[in-house]
Amino acid sequence: MPPLRAACAGLVWVVAMAAGTASAQDPPKEGEAAPAQPAATTEAPTQTPAVDAPDKEPAPPPAKKETAAPAPSPAPSAATTPQPAPAKSKVPEGEEAEGFHFGSYGRVRAATDLRGGGPQWGNVVRNGSRLDLGPYAELELRNTQYTDSGMRVRVVSTLALAGDPFHYTGKFETQLAMRNLFVDVRGLGLPGLTVWAGSRMYRGDDIYLLDFWPLDNLNTVGGGAILDATDSTRVQLHVGTNRLVNGKFQYQEKALPNPIGVGGTSISTLDRPRTIVSGKITQFFPNNRAPKGFKIALHGEGHVLPSGIAESSTTIVQPSTYLPADNGFVIGAQATPYGFGDRDGFAHLFVRYARGIAAYGDLSVPFGLNPERRASGANELLIATGGNVQLDRFALMWGAYARRFEDASEAKYSFYRFWEGILSLRPIAYTSKHTGVALEGSYQFRNANVLDDWGKHQIPQVLRLSAMPFITPHGWGSYRRPMLFALYTASMRNEATRALYAEDDPRSQRKVEHYFGIGAEWWFNSSSYP
Repeated sequence: MPPLRAACAGLVWVVAMAAGTASAQDPPKEGEAAPAQPAATTEAPTQTPAVDAPDKEPAPPPAKKETAAPAPSPAPSAATTPQPAPAKSKVPEGEEAEGFHFGSYGRVRAATDLRGGGPQWGNVVRNGSRLDLGPYAELELRNTQYTDSGMRVRVVSTLALAGDPFHYTGKFETQLAMRNLFVDVRGLGLPGLTVWAGSRMYRGDDIYLLDFWPLDNLNTVGGGAILDATDSTRVQLHVGTNRLVNGKFQYQEKALPNPIGVGGTSISTLDRPRTIVSGKITQFFPNNRAPKGFKIALHGEGHVLPSGIAESSTTIVQPSTYLPADNGFVIGAQATPYGFGDRDGFAHLFVRYARGIAAYGDLSVPFGLNPERRASGANELLIATGGNVQLDRFALMWGAYARRFEDASEAKYSFYRFWEGILSLRPIAYTSKHTGVALEGSYQFRNANVLDDWGKHQIPQVLRLSAMPFITPHGWGSYRRPMLFALYTASMRNEATRALYAEDDPRSQRKVEHYFGIGAEWWFNSSSYP
């Protein structure tokens, strides 16, 4: 055979053999059956000569029938080599994944009073409608790890930003607060035990429409423990301190010459942090894993404030003021059925009673003190409810409370002895999978034991009506976020409400306050709840 012809024949033979081998190894296409495998035989396979193979010896004659030796095993490959079993994950089922996590809550809006000015706050109670709240954001950074012994370790930091953005002030400044900065460890000794230390927003369930935590909402630097004793019982204990540096109630500094004669220095002449101890027990029926059920909770707090000396001036020696030690307590309860309706259905009922410095709140300076400059006579009674029910494309959210407050003074008639309350309803209709319209109506009042300049007892009252078309990219749900919305609110105020403003304030003359704006709200991956 000529060399060129032999080379061409060899090339054809190599290509043919390669194509045949590839066809035999290719997997069947989708919808095709796998090729049939040859049946096992006890005879040795008959070899056949290659086509046009030069210089090949004739094939040997067929072997006699006898039991053939086992066929050699195929060469190992990724598909046939046994792989080691994957390592068992240290992350318990249902727990957060290991690693870095980012979470956030926020709201932002642009609004006008429809008179050429900016938006105006239209509530007369302590916790009014959240619809016209200003811009606010929380940025949470969280790292979660699991140890070989099964403990979960989290490091949580949450930075809060409040106030109008740069675009509305022209200043590179904002209000910053470190709302969370703590470490917690779950599974130390007991599988259901979590211990934590640091600064924390430590709170329970809220009333969303009023941006209000009626039972427990503490802000301290301290620590605590949360024990899920069973699937049905949770026990929480906490101790911490907080301190207000504004005014002369808990902290004060005094400027003094530097003892070495260069410049000046300052010393703290008043430093009395408030210590707060709290405990809470929650019982779930049937358990905390059930999608539908009922829970009840009992909550208590103790507040202690040491004595101190307040200077009348930070630079000039004047008679100082003695601030006596003070204390207070909180007791309360909660009942909540949940899991009804199509999604996110629940109904909270709260009852709370506070006395002494606890009646003013953990971040408030007591006012209306008794002759001993103590808050021992102050008291607060609160009854509140909030909830949500959704059926198909319709939903109803609500929030309400009635609050009786009395300061510690002995005055019979005082602006700080009052009843106040609010009822807010928000029906929602979804016009498509991602759009809807919400209407909100609220009524609020404040009835104080005072007479006006003409000897009349008047009750400030506000009726607010709102319309809010919105977009929810994640579909139906009262709590689906993020949400984009447009909002119009009309606040109708009576004469007693208008009298709360300064005489030269334009709002003292307006019977109706308008609010129109567009905004957004979002939340995801937040760990602000225990």
